[in-house]
Amino acid sequence: AAMRSPLNPSQRIATRLKWLDIAPYVSKVAPELHPADFRASGLRQLIQAVQNGKARARFPKYEVTPVIVGADAVPTLRVDFVDGNSVAIDARRKDFDELCRDLEPSLRRIVRSDEQTGTVREGLDWERS
Repeated sequence: AAMRSPLNPSQRIATRLKWLDIAPYVSKVAPELHPADFRASGLRQLIQAVQNGKARARFPKYEVTPVIVGADAVPTLRVDFVDGNSVAIDARRKDFDELCRDLEPSLRRIVRSDEQTGTVREGLDWERS
């Protein structure tokens, strides 16, 4: 049986969001960070998840463009969503889970409107391994 997305509005999210839960709703990820910035470890983890082979194979459409910024710049997670909205999240000292949680309101908005319009996103039938 296909796994229902943990983002389903009728379910309270108990599960931790994985990148695979987020990927179907994303068109572009542009993390901004300085390579040596110790405050950006969660962001680096997210970049690894985003570039992970399994995720890329299932969602070849989203773009990943890491941007190198100066050492004093704030590490930032910029994400463009399939509905045209974007967010810029201050990633300082946030771990992977916190960054995913910060994306949740945008995801829920898309999931709600998808339910109303009957839109099914590609890749949402993946099995949780």
